[in-house]
Amino acid sequence: GFSESWLRYVNLVKVYISSGHLVNCDFNSLVESEKGITQREWITYDFLIILYGGLGNKDKLDQIWKSLILTKQKMIGRNYACIISSYLILGHLKEVRDIIDQWKQSTTTDFDSTICNRILGGFVEVGLTERAATLHMLLTEKGCDNLMEL
Repeated sequence: GFSESWLRYVNLVKVYISSGHLVNCDFNSLVESEKGITQREWITYDFLIILYGGLGNKDKLDQIWKSLILTKQKMIGRNYACIISSYLILGHLKEVRDIIDQWKQSTTTDFDSTICNRILGGFVEVGLTERAATLHMLLTEKGCDNLMEL
């Protein structure tokens, strides 16, 4: 079932990280720009973004995001939520601002305040209220409405 596949995937990632490949790998382009990306593959990139965020590797976050933008593929709210959350965790507010702008200017994916509220709620739920407050301030600064009260 789905949960078994996910557990297997998580375990493989743990092995990959512990063997040092994810931290030390060196490649120029993570995503081939000519290639179409399926939603299943998008989830893999979202997962990589979350992992590199957890590892504190901003360079790889930058590289993956730039690579994904170059594909010109349609992104969905989940993609934006992953990268915003990862940069926010690391305290890179300029990047968070830039990505909010990119999302708001996207011609393929409408900006979704519901997703932003989920991010805010998630940060509060795990005790990262300062990060939630910072994101709330940035979203308000960018003219985003329908945000939850903190």
